[in-house]
Amino acid sequence: MNSSPLFHQLQIIKFPDLVYFHNAIFMFQFKHNLLPVAFDNYFQPISLRHSYNTRLASKSSYCLNKIRTNYGKFSIRYAGASIWNNLEEKLKFLSIKQFKSQLKSQLSPILILKSFDSSMYHKYQFLEMKDIMLITTLCYI
Repeated sequence: MNSSPLFHQLQIIKFPDLVYFHNAIFMFQFKHNLLPVAFDNYFQPISLRHSYNTRLASKSSYCLNKIRTNYGKFSIRYAGASIWNNLEEKLKFLSIKQFKSQLKSQLSPILILKSFDSSMYHKYQFLEMKDIMLITTLCYI
């Protein structure tokens, strides 16, 4: 049985969606210099990698670090850049309040699978409904 309709009906964000949401917020804060100085060189814009005007360079995208293990896919350096590169361009230049609101309205399993491989999405399937509700509640306090 698929639990997505139940989560949607109860307006509860699934755990993988929360991970996606917070990674996207982190990237938004990075892009707009809202993070501490320690993160200033955390991501490299594609436009600085080479002088060619490619589609990704013109879309304010970031280089994906090379990863050697599945563990690397979950790091903020890889997952954050991957999420940011797949966001719609219009979202990247909103205020943070508008960004969060628009992103919440677009969250769905399809969006998660677009940005991550399926192993990331299925990693959190062991959580029970009460655990997910608790995590979701804590994130809104």
